[in-house]
Amino acid sequence: MNDSKHTGETIAGVTVQMRFIPLNVDTEQEKKFSPWSTSNELITTIKTRVDDTKKSTPDNIMEFQIPTITRLTSEGETFIKNKVKLIDTIFTPKGWLEPADITKRLDKYASFMTNVATTDFAICQRSARIEFIERHGELDEPQKFKLRSEQNEFLEWLKQNDTLTRLGYLNKYDRDNDVTSALDQALEHYERAIMYHLGTKTWDDHREAFRLHKKYYCNHLTKPFGMKIAEFNDRMKEYGALLRHLPPPSSKNATRSFEARWEEVRVTDREIRAATYDALPKKYQDYINYSCKEDWHDMSDHDFLQAMMAHEFHDNTLYFKRSQQEKKRKREEAAKKSASLKNPDPVFNKRSKRPPTRTASESPKNHSTARVSKFCQYCKDNNRKYWTHNTEECYLKKPAKELNAIEALQKEFNEVKNMLKSLKKSKDSDSDSDE
Repeated sequence: MNDSKHTGETIAGVTVQMRFIPLNVDTEQEKKFSPWSTSNELITTIKTRVDDTKKSTPDNIMEFQIPTITRLTSEGETFIKNKVKLIDTIFTPKGWLEPADITKRLDKYASFMTNVATTDFAICQRSARIEFIERHGELDEPQKFKLRSEQNEFLEWLKQNDTLTRLGYLNKYDRDNDVTSALDQALEHYERAIMYHLGTKTWDDHREAFRLHKKYYCNHLTKPFGMKIAEFNDRMKEYGALLRHLPPPSSKNATRSFEARWEEVRVTDREIRAATYDALPKKYQDYINYSCKEDWHDMSDHDFLQAMMAHEFHDNTLYFKRSQQEKKRKREEAAKKSASLKNPDPVFNKRSKRPPTRTASESPKNHSTARVSKFCQYCKDNNRKYWTHNTEECYLKKPAKELNAIEALQKEFNEVKNMLKSLKKSKDSDSDSDE
């Protein structure tokens, strides 16, 4: 049991076995501590005929799946959910709700149990039969043993007028129709006794289970954010219906079913309505109180649901508009941030921006106004490219003497070159004449 605050709960530290919003369980971790865990690992397929008067043809077979219980310890939530599922899908449509149909119901309960759970369920039925045998008080040991061991023998024994009379269900002067009602009451109490002993195994604190869960349901629930109103309403009704199948409160020394306070196990439709209203956010409550003409206590289930859904639509519309505005604001902030990163100081960047790079043949259109980073006075005076280097870097700026010497050497080189060309021509002409 986790003592933290969970989804759908108003406070932390609530220790109940059955949560409004089921907890996510790590199956592998649970296996280490509970080898018999049933956390949706095993599934039982329940099959039944739609019409018992017809054959088991494919179109006359209905089937559904429910979790399998391999042990009864701490499996109260799974059991009552399976029980309610069977009641809604099989018992009610088939009319198996009468006391005389007890064996059919018990067989269906046993169908989704296996391993240790099957044995424990049989023990619960045996313990219930022992209660009736002890209340009778006039049986010998062979009779007691037979009635404890065999349920069919016990049910036949329970139908006898003498048995019903000694157990206090029938007066010897009652008429036949009273015998039928007495038997129905005895069978009802027998099934109740089975559920009592079953509850001692499936619930951690069966004496306080109902009180704690009802308190949790009425005082500590809230509509989870993001849960649809229709889903929330169904979940509240479902949870309230499950409370009716919890074990009854009993004193510390109670060991038998008739010692429990069964009359306290009740959850009315008005209590379910009140719990649903209290679990709504305040803005929902204000809307229902001030916008609806009819009081929420007196509304039909349909009108109450429509009132909640009307505010849900209004609330979702406002939330959508606010979310769109928030997205727009975030986009604008992101655009401003991106622009500032690209151009953090526009004034500085404008001043420090360099002029475009010119090719070797290009020259400034306006020498007087052009902004250049380099300047050579020597090349400017001699009509050369003066913007590619500075004056002190110019390789053409030479002393006059050095320049004249270079020109003289160049002239002498050209004369020697011409002389060699003329000698080569004369030699070629002599060789042609000899031939």
